[in-house]
Amino acid sequence: MLGAIVGDIVGSVPQPEPALPSSGPLFSAASQVTGHTIATIAVAESLLSGRDGVDLLHEYYARYPEVVYEPAFSDWAKQRHRLPYRGDATTAAARVSPVAYVYEQLRPVLTEAERCAVLTHRQPNAWRLAQALAGCIYLLRRGARCDDVVNLARFGFGCDLTTPMAERSVHLELHGGRVAIALRVLLDSSNFIDALEKARAYRGADSALLSMTGALAEAAYGVPADIVAEVEQRLPPSLAKVVQAFRRVYEGEQRIDAINGYSMAC
Repeated sequence: MLGAIVGDIVGSVPQPEPALPSSGPLFSAASQVTGHTIATIAVAESLLSGRDGVDLLHEYYARYPEVVYEPAFSDWAKQRHRLPYRGDATTAAARVSPVAYVYEQLRPVLTEAERCAVLTHRQPNAWRLAQALAGCIYLLRRGARCDDVVNLARFGFGCDLTTPMAERSVHLELHGGRVAIALRVLLDSSNFIDALEKARAYRGADSALLSMTGALAEAAYGVPADIVAEVEQRLPPSLAKVVQAFRRVYEGEQRIDAINGYSMAC
């Protein structure tokens, strides 16, 4: 979950076009959480407490009204609607990373990811993308090989990852959207920071893409200690408390980036 928050903060600041890998620091004075982080932490609290997910999403929105949210989500939460809406399918995936840490089998991870997506999104494509991301995070945190991740995304959820990022083809955009892009970025990366830099170079300020990339990279590499400290300073105490509780219960000890030179590059 922490990786998703890191990516969201990094992706919150506009980048020069075209952006280049390693073109600047990950954080600036303007870097801040967006609605993706708020919703992710609401999902985490729901998993911790067993409280209703819709109620918590409404409450978190009311508690942090100054944060930038997806317009469709903002309208839904402001009116405290109970029924799902038709919004950006990617945003359903951007908030599900906590699910991948709660269960020890893949099937309940996929079931819970779909349940979380159904809370807000009524289109099946959003449910599918949420399942794809949560499932891949689950495999990565358990040490899966590249082939295992690619096969789940490709054959399970229709995310075709065969086109290299260097070609920047719309092929990836059409087959799995930004979830496929985040996965392709991860497969081309060598460490946590490299993954975020590659995602930022591809899409610039795209907090949803960076959030998903960060969630995947955390599962593959862990988050460097200095970045953990940076994020903890930027989170309001009430949010940091939930994150710390979730990590303590479900994530265990934080792995350090690039242990033994491990790289996901395939």
